[in-house]
Amino acid sequence: MSTFVDYEIAIECMLAEPRNAVLEMIARPEGATIGEIADAMNWECHSARGFISRHLNHDGIEVTSAWVGGQRRYRTAYSLEDMLAE
Repeated sequence: MSTFVDYEIAIECMLAEPRNAVLEMIARPEGATIGEIADAMNWECHSARGFISRHLNHDGIEVTSAWVGGQRRYRTAYSLEDMLAE
């Protein structure tokens, strides 16, 4: 007996939880550093950067960054509710 697996749906489900967690972090007024995101998600820093680039910017969520206190902080002008509705 073979089982059909819809890999696109499986990948989307696996990414839903990390996506929401990262969205929550960058929606804060102070935003988040790559290090904070990587630590919270148990990722390497390059994975956190790639996630923002691929899964947020390409989904139409505008993520900005700025140097604050010697660290680059990533944030978005949207509220978490607005981003999850997209």
